[in-house]
Amino acid sequence: MRAEILQPIYYKIGSLVRDLGGTVRDREITFLETDPEARLMFEQVRLLNEAAAVTQILARTNGVHPVVAYTELCRLIGQLAIFGPDRRIPELSEYDHDNLGGCFFELKRILDYLLNMIGADRKFQQRPFGGHGLQMRVEMEEPWLAPGWQMFVGVESNLVSGEVIGLLTSGQMNMKIASSDRVEEVYALGHRGMVFRYEPQPPRVLPVTKKDTYFSIERSPDEWPFVQRTRRLAIRLNERLLDGDLEGKRDVMIRGQPGKQPVMRFTLYIVPPKG
Repeated sequence: MRAEILQPIYYKIGSLVRDLGGTVRDREITFLETDPEARLMFEQVRLLNEAAAVTQILARTNGVHPVVAYTELCRLIGQLAIFGPDRRIPELSEYDHDNLGGCFFELKRILDYLLNMIGADRKFQQRPFGGHGLQMRVEMEEPWLAPGWQMFVGVESNLVSGEVIGLLTSGQMNMKIASSDRVEEVYALGHRGMVFRYEPQPPRVLPVTKKDTYFSIERSPDEWPFVQRTRRLAIRLNERLLDGDLEGKRDVMIRGQPGKQPVMRFTLYIVPPKG
């Protein structure tokens, strides 16, 4: 039951918390938010955090009695039902100790349905780059590889946008974008890699703050097949201009003037095709 029911539910909730929670953080959405769409996202993350706390214990603890797990999953359905089309709980089966598989799989089906409703109307997807050796990497989902999906690298920084553009496009940072298994060769040999350009007018669905600068990414025919195979995109920067290592980090610290430590944080944004 734990491997087939509880752990998949926990992993799915955790993935939603990471994706939606990252958006709430990056857009600086708070309890005082007045925009309806942003407020909905905030409330979804709040309930998902509660759900993640409960399902983490259920998924990782040995010896949890089935009736306890069943009760907690029913509680989650009640919390998440407001995000379903009917805005109320569906009919729930009674707990049956002689048919645990049947009643638990029914709860999982309902939870999967409700969780799929959360964020379903989001007009973009996002995922943060994280440090791996000298690279900043991000895992891509299979649907994002389909034609028509637009890709952008968003750079959040304490530098003004013009300084970010200058550092990343003038050759100072020698930024290269390619699949994780190709980017070192691309960087070492001075190849172009995936073509990226500053995007002064990103799609309106993307979050825009004074800290954000966007670069569009083209599906370069020489490099895109490697990304499709690995489903992993990587950024390589001039390590001589980095202040500290990247391993396991989100923030890229750059050598700067005394009293001013430039910091950049990279996020992949995916915008689906219209219609």
